Amino acid sequence: MKFIKILLTCSFVLIFTSIVSLASLNQGLVAYFPFNGNAQDESEYQNNSIVNEATLAQDRFGNENSSYYFNGLNSYIEIPDCNHLQFENIATLCLWVKIPENTNTNDVIISKYKSDTPDEDGYGIMLDTESNLKTMIKPGNNATFDNLKASFENYETWTFLCMVIRNDQKLLFYIDGEKVYESENLLQSFVGSTQSLLLGAAHYYNGQISPYSYYKGYIDDIRIYNRPLSEAEINDLYSLANEHSCNIVDSDNDGIIDNWDKCPNTLNDKFVDNEGCQLQGIFTQNELNQAIAEAITEKNQIIIQKENIIDELNSTILNMFTEEQLNNAIVKAILEKQQKIEELETQISQMFTTNQVNEAILNAKKGLYNQEQVDTIINKLLEWDANNDGTIGLIEAIHALQKVTDVIPIQ
Repeated sequence: MKFIKILLTCSFVLIFTSIVSLASLNQGLVAYFPFNGNAQDESEYQNNSIVNEATLAQDRFGNENSSYYFNGLNSYIEIPDCNHLQFENIATLCLWVKIPENTNTNDVIISKYKSDTPDEDGYGIMLDTESNLKTMIKPGNNATFDNLKASFENYETWTFLCMVIRNDQKLLFYIDGEKVYESENLLQSFVGSTQSLLLGAAHYYNGQISPYSYYKGYIDDIRIYNRPLSEAEINDLYSLANEHSCNIVDSDNDGIIDNWDKCPNTLNDKFVDNEGCQLQGIFTQNELNQAIAEAITEKNQIIIQKENIIDELNSTILNMFTEEQLNNAIVKAILEKQQKIEELETQISQMFTTNQVNEAILNAKKGLYNQEQVDTIINKLLEWDANNDGTIGLIEAIHALQKVTDVIPIQ
């Protein structure tokens, strides 16, 4: 969804910008090298070029084979001399460069110039040994013109350069759309030059490529005009070229560009309205996954708490009695059982008194007991059968008589 919003925004911006700007920015264009997989001039003049050891590379938008890299040793691109590239016929020169480092040499980025030839004019742009960008201007006819320069620090960054010769013959230089200097002196009359236009090098006084001029870095989107561009046009050109890949800032990544975003700090992966503010009551998949994960975590915590409580209770129960208390409880239980046995024995011994026994004997003699009663008496007597042999022996009988008669044996 965000990608679609960005894409629609980009399309609108690019279409609108193209309609407004491209028509005017193509007026007076005498050379245009966009380097779209080759070094051909795409202006109506179709200036032929010859590539020498320069190689295609990524442009500032990451597009492959869309700029040229110059190795600083022997690579350059040559565009043969033609009338519309003469110094007197050009008024604006713009291009993009990316310079990896200061090589401590005079790296000539672009030139139609031959040194030590006062009878020829020339122009170019170079990076000197002190990290200054300089315009190389030579009006000819032994005239002198101080080289203008501006400090350069944008190493490893694509930078937009423009050199403009106004109608009043003053020279202006722009870096990334901002004017960095304007000449005080006026250019002199022009006498022309037969040198070819070079990218990445300059001609020596003998017409050969100077071995001290090779440029190390990248060049892209060269535009040469026969009219001076205004400062507004230069800014339009800079903005248009910089937005070629739809480089629109969306800091919070919600699909609404910062310029239109009324809620600039929306969290990632949130659904937003057309003003960039979060929609309420709508959850993303990440939010649902997070809620499920939190619920599972909470459940696991409850289970752990329950297990901890059970462990604490078990530990508490085990610790309720010491080993001594358990032993005392066992001894007490044994004593209570023994006491119960003694009580039962006492109860049995007291079941029949002496009189009851004598009465039972007399009644038996008188035949006053029936068979069932006799059996009952016999069973009661057999309870005195200590060894369970079915008979009452002498010792057992003595013990029984002692209990019922309370007779204490002689010691």
